[in-house]
Amino acid sequence: MPTGVYIRTKEHNTKISESLVGVKKKQTLCKGQEHHRWKGGLPTCVSCPKKLSTYKKGGLCKKCFAASMSGENSVHWKGGITPENKKIRNSTEYREWRKDVFERDDYTCQICSVRGVELNADHIKPFSRFPKLRLELSNGRTLCVPCHSQTDTYKGRINKK
Repeated sequence: MPTGVYIRTKEHNTKISESLVGVKKKQTLCKGQEHHRWKGGLPTCVSCPKKLSTYKKGGLCKKCFAASMSGENSVHWKGGITPENKKIRNSTEYREWRKDVFERDDYTCQICSVRGVELNADHIKPFSRFPKLRLELSNGRTLCVPCHSQTDTYKGRINKK
């Protein structure tokens, strides 16, 4: 017989089973009412009528927990100090304006006519000086990064002059 291969005989199996007499077997997992910590059903969220899938420490569902930790309730709240400029640039309207400018110009740089490169939506009249024209489609143009960096208004260059 080759080494490392052992075929158990009936005699061997009976010896093993006799040696295991009195040894506790693993308990099967109990679910629901059979579980030893069953308390009569899953609780509902404290804020809304949604049933929780598991016991939660705070008693809130994911949606209510996220809502309770945002805005003034967040540990990172600093009193609503987000600059107006950042609010506008992160807004849905601004994203729509950029998309509309790119689609109107067919995703092509308006100076060098290149396609398939990283593009910027450039404000013809500066964002900072003309707040009423910030989201005007006629005040935007599509430029590639090298062409945009050569403009007079790039990164507040006009404000420094």
